[in-house]
Amino acid sequence: MPNLLRTLADYTSKLIKPSPPLLSILKAAIRQQGPLTLERYMELVLQHPKHGYYRHGNPIGSKGDFHTAPEVSQMFGEMIGVWCVHSWQAMGKPDPFVLLELGPGRGTLLDDLLRFTQPLADFHAALRLRLLESNTTLRTLQQETLVKFHPTHIEDLAQLDPLPTLVIANEFFDNLPLRQFVKRKQDWFERRVDFKRGKLLVVDVEIPSASLPDRLADTAKDGWVYEVSDQSRRIMRQLAAHIARFKGAALIADYGYDSPSGEGTLDAWSRLKPTNILASPGKTDVTADVDFSALRQIVQEQASLASEIMDQGDFLQKQGIVHRALALRNQLPEDRREEIDTALHQLISPSKMGALWKVMIFHARA
Repeated sequence: MPNLLRTLADYTSKLIKPSPPLLSILKAAIRQQGPLTLERYMELVLQHPKHGYYRHGNPIGSKGDFHTAPEVSQMFGEMIGVWCVHSWQAMGKPDPFVLLELGPGRGTLLDDLLRFTQPLADFHAALRLRLLESNTTLRTLQQETLVKFHPTHIEDLAQLDPLPTLVIANEFFDNLPLRQFVKRKQDWFERRVDFKRGKLLVVDVEIPSASLPDRLADTAKDGWVYEVSDQSRRIMRQLAAHIARFKGAALIADYGYDSPSGEGTLDAWSRLKPTNILASPGKTDVTADVDFSALRQIVQEQASLASEIMDQGDFLQKQGIVHRALALRNQLPEDRREEIDTALHQLISPSKMGALWKVMIFHARA
């Protein structure tokens, strides 16, 4: 009988589904440090060297977890190309200059941009292409897609060449870690991730007001959720300082808001559908709306920079996307023209990506 029991125990132990590696790491971190800030949770589930969502795999497109504007239509990258050329010309056509994209995905945006601007030989001869990407799978795809433009990957913005620089960041800032704070009467709480009764859950932990980010306590409203991303602010300071020193311009396109509403925006996506931020750590995309007002405040610290925020639909129409759509329609047979109409509607309509998606531009003053 003992031998039979051991045999059954050995067999059934193999049937127990082990915890995903990242869940075990999260549990261990919570045991050691207490409930994790949402910032630390996002750092682990998105960027853990071995198990982070954005470290491996190809999450973009119909077989991934989300779509981006460059995947909707070539017109998006082409209009960013129009902006790049105009910005380069306004800078006095520096040669050389750096064209940098943060988080280039599969390289689709840059491929469309550089193909569309190919006839401008002096623009192409002057540019030095730089890519900031943490995902090893996407790095390989980017190199393959953009090989004829000789891209170079960098690990950090400190590695940027000391040259005039054009920066593109499309759906990059929405995945940077953030913290959430809530004010209830005179007390402050921070939302954190704990592990109890065998599962992860979000809890509110009371904190002293002295530990709040700068200026938050002065303007806070009762019951509002405030989202603060120190990493976003740090990257913006680096970009703003670089452009203030070496000249250039930056374009940030993302879903977000130009003034907070008091609602928490943290969300998660899996196979193009919303899910819980705690579901399948490392296997889902955890994201939040971008606080463009906070990003702009960083830029405004540099007196030599000018900035503006607009709806994505307005920006694309300003660059000429409607005329480009008409030209593309005329090149297609009748039964395919609807594809262009649908893509245009998706990109510029206020009910689609036209209003919720914002574009922030800043540049060195002339």
